[in-house]
Amino acid sequence: MIFFLCVLLFGLGRLVRPRLAPKQTYFPFLTTGFEYGMLGISLFASAYGLQNIGYIAVIDLGHEIFIWFVFLALLMMTRDRAQNPGQLFQSFLKSPVILGILAGILLNVAGIGHLLAVWPVTGGIMAALEFLASMTVPLILIIVGYGIQLNREGFGSASRVVLFRLVILIPLAL
Repeated sequence: MIFFLCVLLFGLGRLVRPRLAPKQTYFPFLTTGFEYGMLGISLFASAYGLQNIGYIAVIDLGHEIFIWFVFLALLMMTRDRAQNPGQLFQSFLKSPVILGILAGILLNVAGIGHLLAVWPVTGGIMAALEFLASMTVPLILIIVGYGIQLNREGFGSASRVVLFRLVILIPLAL
């Protein structure tokens, strides 16, 4: 559902761009996607606990597939004027995020993901990652909060995107 919502928002962004932001080439890219990865999961984990992170991760899967396989390809085609599918596929294969997603899915489907915690070397790595996980949520929220810089320049352009998203997403949420 989230994947199709992202596709729908991108398509609507392309459709209304000539009217709302004719000079903004990247307008459709701003109309879609949700900050699940860094902010959404951090806020969810701080509200509901790390033990419940699996619930939002299931929803996030459709979003991540859209962002890394559709959005990124379209963005690269727009930015670089690249039309060669081979180039896009090669860049996907070099992306650590894509490799991580694919490895996680393959390990899970193969049924050996749980063995990582049992094997000596990977067990140590998994234990260290679990230790770091509890520190990640507050650190991400501090970094995001610290990095926010508000100014009035570009407020009009940004408000068009925000209003467009709110008009579409609030009725859908209700």
